[in-house]
Amino acid sequence: MYLNLSRNKIEKLENNIGNLTELKEFNVSDNKIYSVTKSIGNFSKLEILNMSDNEIILIPQQATGMVNLKEFYLSNNKLKDSRKKLIKSYFPDSKVYL
Repeated sequence: MYLNLSRNKIEKLENNIGNLTELKEFNVSDNKIYSVTKSIGNFSKLEILNMSDNEIILIPQQATGMVNLKEFYLSNNKLKDSRKKLIKSYFPDSKVYL
């Protein structure tokens, strides 16, 4: 299942987004997202996540629940270098684009 919510001026991903456990690809690029819910860790089947071009400063540790993630797009956000290193350590077998 694929869900594209790009370019919708979304500011926050709510907890109930984690109920979409069958997602394989999720695109929320080019929004105004500053807050990412811990429930994204429920995306255990997700393979591609595009969160580029937002205002994100933190990805919660619970995101490590995305065990099938192959590609994670996070470029053009407000992540500090220390956070970028931490995110890469969360997903050692994935391509993480910062």
